[in-house]
Amino acid sequence: MKSPEEIDPHRVVCQKYRDFPIWGFAVMVIVSFALTFGMSSASPSGISFVGLLVALILSFLMTLAGGFISAVTGFQVRLTSGIQMLGGLMFPGRVFQNIWFTAYGAGSAMQAMSILRDLKFGQYVHLPQYIVVYSQLIGGGVGALATVIVMKAILKNERDVLISAHGNGVFSGAETAASQARAISWGIFSRRLFLFGQKYSAVSWGMVVGIFLPIPFFVAHRFWPRYKFNLFNVPLLLGITTGLYNLASAGEPMRIIIGLMSQFWARKYRTRW
Repeated sequence: MKSPEEIDPHRVVCQKYRDFPIWGFAVMVIVSFALTFGMSSASPSGISFVGLLVALILSFLMTLAGGFISAVTGFQVRLTSGIQMLGGLMFPGRVFQNIWFTAYGAGSAMQAMSILRDLKFGQYVHLPQYIVVYSQLIGGGVGALATVIVMKAILKNERDVLISAHGNGVFSGAETAASQARAISWGIFSRRLFLFGQKYSAVSWGMVVGIFLPIPFFVAHRFWPRYKFNLFNVPLLLGITTGLYNLASAGEPMRIIIGLMSQFWARKYRTRW
């Protein structure tokens, strides 16, 4: 049990409010599962029950890991590419199954982390949890309905623009085309490109190494806690470095220096912040 001094002061304030009941979250999970498998069966998705279940399990695990990292560091873990590759290995040559697998394996995890972030903001501004959840439900319902209406209107009136190569400056189908291209690449060519021994097998090896890389720091912290090995955040470090190979990186050293100096000053002289 944490002492009163260790509890988030915002949480202490919110403890006087009524939380959203656990059974309410359970009902939402059951309804969401039913809608997911029902819509998958009713539509020509082609994805099996087991494949969809694996996607949801991965989404749950990624939400736990990615949500923790995002809450502690503010860094958003990129999930889509890894889930797409795994879907391509599970459903070789089947593009639509890969799209569904990615939508529920990565998309639902990103939505879950967005919901958690809203709950966190609600606590920071001292709103009762049930009000935040009700607001999310109402906003999600209205937003989904508005999205469908707007999407149908755009597809009906701007179809020629969306299928053109460059759009018209207002509407463009480039993102949809890119998403389809990624689904084709991962769905059809995954085993030819990313299995061990193939041209891009380093990507697969990188995922394997990434899973086990935090373990040495965890073990080292257990034996030598005074060296603070637990503060070495592998996902944050590797996630940031991936942006260096395709971006203009001339300003990166200055960003690192400013970040280190500002954090050192804040933690040393403004610890109460």
